[in-house]
Amino acid sequence: MILLSIVGLFRTVLIILGIFLLLRVIGKMMTVRRTVAEQKTHEANAKKSRNDKVNAAKNYGRVSISKVDKSDLNKGDYTDYQEVD
Repeated sequence: MILLSIVGLFRTVLIILGIFLLLRVIGKMMTVRRTVAEQKTHEANAKKSRNDKVNAAKNYGRVSISKVDKSDLNKGDYTDYQEVD
């Protein structure tokens, strides 16, 4: 009777340790997966930032004039200036 309870106790402890180790491995895999995803987004943001910086340096000093429609004048804080003689 005592032998059976020791074997059952040993088996239960091994099952609990196995589940614990399995959960640790799964947790580490999920952490690695999240880290890789964060690294990819960080690299994409860095690449976009570098491209924006290159485009800003390339267009430095250039002036662009955009036409404002008359319908947009009523929507915003645009002021139509007139020349005073």
